[in-house]
Amino acid sequence: MAASRAGVCGACRCTTTGEIQRQSLVNLTPQDIERGVALACSCTARGDVSFDY
Repeated sequence: MAASRAGVCGACRCTTTGEIQRQSLVNLTPQDIERGVALACSCTARGDVSFDY
């Protein structure tokens, strides 16, 4: 895994449940965002969340 923390490589791409704040939308389509896809290296949990890699 790369340590970009900017979401560029996409290695940390996951599906989330719960409220998150995304700092990066690189490589994410509007459909991805609607389905809860996020880049774990560049998002912040805003409560209880779960991630599925």
